Amino acid sequence: MKPSTSKRFQLLLKIGLAAGLLMPAYGLNTWTPVQAQTESIQWQTVEERQFTVSPGVQHTSRTITGGGLRESVHMLEVDPANPYVGIEAVSSRGEVSRHETVGNMLNELKAQGKRPVGGVNGDFFSTVGVPSGLMVANGELVSSPSSSKVAMAILPDKTIKIDETVGTSMKISTEQGESLVLSMINRTRVASHTNHAFAYNWRFGSSTRTPAGGVEVVVKADDPNVLFKAGQPLQGRIQSIQEASDTPIGPGTYVLSATGSKADWIRQKLSAGMNIRLDIAISKGFQDAEQVISGNSTLGYVLLKDGVVSPKLLDPTDPNTSARHPRTMIGSKEGKLYLVTVDGRQPGHSDGLTMAEGAYYLQSLGMVNAINVDGGGSTTYYTRQPGDEQPALLNKPSDGYERAVGNGLAVLTTAPVSPLDKLVVTPASPVKLLSGSTLSFGVKGQDAYQNGIVVEPDDLQWSVEGGIGQVDNAGKLTASAQAADGKVILRSGAVAAEVEVQVVDRVHKLSLRPNPAVIEPGNQLKFEVSAEDESGRSIVLSPDRLQWSVSGGIGTVASDGTLQTVTGSAEGKVIARSGDAAAEAVVQVGKPPLVLEEFERTDAMQIKETNVVPGSVGITAVARPNPVRYGTHSGKFTYNFSGTTGESGAYLNLLNAAGEIGREVEGQPYRFGIWVYGDSGKHDLRLGIADGLGTNRIYKLTGEDGVNWTGWKYVTVDVPVNVIYPLKVRYVGLVETDDADKNSGTVFLDQLRAEYVDIGEDLEGPVFTAPSPEPGSFVSAARPAVGIHVSDSGSGVDPSSIHVTLDGAAVPHAYEESSGRIVAVPENDLAAGEHAVRVEAADRSGNAAIPVAAWTFTVHTEDGESPRWEQSGAPEVTGITESTVKLSWSAAADNRGVDGYRIYRGGERVASIPASEAARYEWDGTGLLGASFYRFEVEAFDAAGNTVRSAPLDVTTLPDSTPPGAPASVSVRALNGHEIMAVFTPPADLDYAGTEVRIIRHGQGGNKEEAEQILQAEHGRTELRSAWLKHGKYKVIVQARDTSGNLSAPVMREVKLNEGKGTGADRDAEPDYGEQ
Repeated sequence: MKPSTSKRFQLLLKIGLAAGLLMPAYGLNTWTPVQAQTESIQWQTVEERQFTVSPGVQHTSRTITGGGLRESVHMLEVDPANPYVGIEAVSSRGEVSRHETVGNMLNELKAQGKRPVGGVNGDFFSTVGVPSGLMVANGELVSSPSSSKVAMAILPDKTIKIDETVGTSMKISTEQGESLVLSMINRTRVASHTNHAFAYNWRFGSSTRTPAGGVEVVVKADDPNVLFKAGQPLQGRIQSIQEASDTPIGPGTYVLSATGSKADWIRQKLSAGMNIRLDIAISKGFQDAEQVISGNSTLGYVLLKDGVVSPKLLDPTDPNTSARHPRTMIGSKEGKLYLVTVDGRQPGHSDGLTMAEGAYYLQSLGMVNAINVDGGGSTTYYTRQPGDEQPALLNKPSDGYERAVGNGLAVLTTAPVSPLDKLVVTPASPVKLLSGSTLSFGVKGQDAYQNGIVVEPDDLQWSVEGGIGQVDNAGKLTASAQAADGKVILRSGAVAAEVEVQVVDRVHKLSLRPNPAVIEPGNQLKFEVSAEDESGRSIVLSPDRLQWSVSGGIGTVASDGTLQTVTGSAEGKVIARSGDAAAEAVVQVGKPPLVLEEFERTDAMQIKETNVVPGSVGITAVARPNPVRYGTHSGKFTYNFSGTTGESGAYLNLLNAAGEIGREVEGQPYRFGIWVYGDSGKHDLRLGIADGLGTNRIYKLTGEDGVNWTGWKYVTVDVPVNVIYPLKVRYVGLVETDDADKNSGTVFLDQLRAEYVDIGEDLEGPVFTAPSPEPGSFVSAARPAVGIHVSDSGSGVDPSSIHVTLDGAAVPHAYEESSGRIVAVPENDLAAGEHAVRVEAADRSGNAAIPVAAWTFTVHTEDGESPRWEQSGAPEVTGITESTVKLSWSAAADNRGVDGYRIYRGGERVASIPASEAARYEWDGTGLLGASFYRFEVEAFDAAGNTVRSAPLDVTTLPDSTPPGAPASVSVRALNGHEIMAVFTPPADLDYAGTEVRIIRHGQGGNKEEAEQILQAEHGRTELRSAWLKHGKYKVIVQARDTSGNLSAPVMREVKLNEGKGTGADRDAEPDYGEQ
């Protein structure tokens, strides 16, 4: 089946996958070491742009050259002492449970009502997004190991501290004085942690995500917010201790997880109901830090200490320091924080820096202390540009797109918004413009605090000075035909701005993008052109000022640089000229896919295995009847990960003619693809690639579920847009990181290809929908019609490929091509019980439907015998908390077997558990209200629909200690001089039970007569009317009550009962009145 939306090749919009780049696996990114820089390069600034982002925040971007290198640098200077500056360590949703881009983290801050103006990526992180080192956000410890290699802190007095080997000590203590040292907080416990203890709160997510083999302790914290803070002990009471894994982290609780001797200590020293205390301390003066970001990895280094470059950076044999990469660096000088990024791996844009080159560059800027944090494809730099309201991505990440990371550092502003103070014009002054060209200026506004202000185009007045040309009312400048100098001037009321413009009549250098270009036949591609003068400075020009031409019969090119290609295949060039300057772009029209490996033979392949059953990985060329997609053979790829721990990998290295690993790929493919006959083993399928700089990259060919299909399927991975060509394909590999999913299996491989354009191939099979009888349903007919709909939007369904089986046996079927309906009717009556259907089909291009259609249904027969509960196995309540209940039972008996169990609460069904999934015969009910009565029943049922229910199980949950929210919109008024009416809106708390209203009268001299009436409004009522009252002044106190009897914060009003029929108006009561 051809996808419904055909891909149109747009080189500049390709989305590349960085999957696996951070995973510690075979083929991890490695770079050929370069000569370590032992002294500072004399950098020359080619271009520079500076602007104030907000009060106390300054941005600088530079293009620098030196030592044969070109670097794109972005730097944010932040003054923490400025009253309008905020700095915050951030992670997705405030947790350490997943990856997220820096841009989306800043958007989350905006959604909280904060105003981010900049941000960079932070610490190194695990494959599931947990930062590797210490992270503190707003004084709260979010995540930490026992030691962090390098770290930066913002202290309460707004000073900056940068240091290395920052230790975090964590322990729990009993009231008897015994204690256990913890290993980490909110970090992933894996199977190799055999003698460790961890603490988890809600910052880690909804559960501990731990493997089996440990003891887990649920602790109810005295602080309902469960904040981990250094120097502030956290008291709590143990709720449960279990031999468990992946324990839920409920509201108001934290979880301890331990293995080895630390687990033994817990078994011996702790018990449910005990009070314990958690203490945290951080060394190196970080104890009271408000914010901390670390660089905790083999690549986390001190770059500068007291202005001196670290000697560790100067070892040319250390690939960690001598390799050239994109960098994110954090430095300080004179009380200010500097966030510096340098792009890399993009020749012509930015080459990247070694550790030493980065350190020397920061030293040249006067930095005193600095560290290296996560870089490479993670390097990300956001800042708010002049006139904008939101920060934007300014750097060019080396993956071609912004990578999701573990955490980041955000810069915020709290400056007020004021009237228009400045006009911001783009492009900024000065501008060089080729004669006769047009340039449309963009305009934004700023207030006195650099906040973005909307400027209406109709409010602008445009003019020019000098003979540079003419500007219209929309800000479009048409340059003069001759060289000239002058200005463009614009005004909005009393606010004005100027742009210096130099009109030139020649350019020194032209360049075209993309180059080379691959484009589909009969399609269009617009080339972008850039120009420079002799000094390398940009010249703006209109494409129609150039002379365009083509060679090679590839099509025609318009005056704006748009190429219209021919309908067939061709090779040639697009050429642009301006005077003596010229630029060419190589063009390939309709380049067919290149087959890199046919799998007809295996002599140019090599097996590599990592942490597998020894000798289990193999590759063999096999013929039919084995699965073969093309030709006469496919590659049979076997593996066995069973019984292993940690990451397992089976790799098939591809050798070149010299017997070396890696086959060079001609040209610039936009994606790679391979045919795979899957085994549903759900392991990751990866492709190892080396780019033009020798960088080894790992691309995932499958999604999160890995090889989750059986049969032939064509899988692809896009090439990142910024990758350096030429590419080499190094290997195809199967990888499994989860010990619970280790098994053995076989996949078949055919035709590994490099693709250059979308040539409209049909690579996907048909799709099944609407099966009948419905999956899992019960039918009474002995010969039900079995049917399903099949469709294919490409070459169409091949009727001869349709195959229907019922309980493993082929059955005749009918296929109506106009409707796409397949129907099969059993020739004989079906026996009572479950029956399995499987339908296979393929399209006319030979693509099979993946997945096949497979489902079950159940035929009823006369079975009047209901299941029954054995006396010793009847359901019972085995656990109660303030919000949960656990029900347990033994298997019910039935003459033909129990199909499953249903759970009822208050007569309504709340859960259904198939018997096949009821190995433990337990059910956990959650989301209950505290101190509330519930009635549960467990019902067993069989295939014939016969049922039996248990005796009612009455449960009253434990009371909770969290008060409800206060009533809103409270108003009180007098009625008839002797009654008071209170009206209110109840809070939205799920456990809200009612509202209490206390009416208190003030007597003479402070005495109280008939001092108090207490009125109760049950759930559903929103007003209360008092009994008869005497004239006088009254205080009315309104509080919400929950099911546990907790009262909310009081809302107080005053009202006066006067003689006569007038009503008294209410007003807020004094806040210190009464018993609050």
